[in-house]
Amino acid sequence: MRILLFHGAIDPLNHFTDKAKEFLEKAGCETFLCTLPVTKQNETDLLDFFRRGIHAVILYDGIGMYMKDIYDELKIPVVNILVDHPMTFGHCMKEPPRRYIQFSPDENHVAFSRKYWKLENSFFLPHMGTAPVAVGGERPTDLLFSGSCWSLDALANHIRQSDKGGILGNIFFEMIDYMLLDPDFTIEEACGIVLKDRNISLSPEELALILTQAKAVDEYVRMYYRGRAVRAILDYGMEITVIGTDWDRSGLTDYPNFHWIQPMPFADVFAYMRKSKIVLNVMPWFKAGSHERVFNTLLSGACPVSDKSSWLEEHFADRKEIAYYDLKEMERLPQLIEELLHDNALRGEIVLKGQEKAARQFCVEKVIGEALKRVIDIYYP
Repeated sequence: MRILLFHGAIDPLNHFTDKAKEFLEKAGCETFLCTLPVTKQNETDLLDFFRRGIHAVILYDGIGMYMKDIYDELKIPVVNILVDHPMTFGHCMKEPPRRYIQFSPDENHVAFSRKYWKLENSFFLPHMGTAPVAVGGERPTDLLFSGSCWSLDALANHIRQSDKGGILGNIFFEMIDYMLLDPDFTIEEACGIVLKDRNISLSPEELALILTQAKAVDEYVRMYYRGRAVRAILDYGMEITVIGTDWDRSGLTDYPNFHWIQPMPFADVFAYMRKSKIVLNVMPWFKAGSHERVFNTLLSGACPVSDKSSWLEEHFADRKEIAYYDLKEMERLPQLIEELLHDNALRGEIVLKGQEKAARQFCVEKVIGEALKRVIDIYYP
């Protein structure tokens, strides 16, 4: 098969694309990697690749969708592997390519795309672990967290300015209130409750349109719980090393036990995971989904401590392949971490069993292999 892939401006997505490309070529596929924006030379090579025929286009988060008309004209299947909530990608789903498959890392997102955007070929695909497998070794860092902490004030201002005092901004702030009150609510559920409170009845198409504008709601809630988790650890007196942007705006850098490392390329974080005993995970708002941070933590030989999703609980057993905490009981998080740091045998057993599962079931070969199989089953039976 001949497959077209894309690089854009987002480093983690480029990393996933590179790993997909490596697997596809090992599987006997011919690939072409188009870097955006397209240079003159890249354009010439791309046209030549098109002339010789393409069996599929594989995109991450819709990067490369701008050539939709060409894909349709040439009847090329387009695979869009989403890393984020599909509400961000209404432009991909409103008028999708004629031969279109969309994958999401959360089972709720699959249902969302089918319900609100009528996407028949919407399927679940977990994130994939891409870190090199590491066992043992010196681990001088007790606790690591990798992720940004955007300013809550800035996100709130964004909501106000984008709506300019209209009713939508008020709806979004009420959604945030519900999701902070009960972190089990998905963004769709919170929106439905607020609309019911306000006695507003909308069609599925109208509700989908609202949700495409609610990205800042999702980001606000995620950042709130990230900050709260790290603060709980710091207040307990425990050391934590954090990698990511904007932590200088979090109010946490004055803690003597807070160690901040500036952001770095996605794959460079793996070296820090290999030097850590425990890696904290605060899930994106994926209440029925996976996350690569869990897989990469295990592959790096560290113990993941994560909040829950129904998918994670189904696939990774608590205190056997992962350690879970509850967002509703954040005050118990530091004690859990302390217990794991003192119980080397338990921590080692979690890593041993979890790593075997991550390497076997959620590696690049399994995940991209499943995506490729779906293309073949649907379009090349």
